[in-house]
Amino acid sequence: DQRRDDIIRRYATTDIQRQEEIRHNFLICRRLEEALFAGLDIKPAELAHWATRNDNLTGRNRTAAPQIVASSPAPRTPGT
Repeated sequence: DQRRDDIIRRYATTDIQRQEEIRHNFLICRRLEEALFAGLDIKPAELAHWATRNDNLTGRNRTAAPQIVASSPAPRTPGT
């Protein structure tokens, strides 16, 4: 992941422990993203493209909104 590697170069070039912490945080974020988009009709990479076209950010083009509905219930984690 280029962004992760750039952050490591900038903030943890000589600190191995910090490098591992950054990698761990990116892994957690990746898992969270997968959980948030599981079962949706839109993928994370598509969201930025959709949000930056046709006045979607202002809400003036509501007809262009993708159908973001869960095709299956979100997976539940123990204790929730």
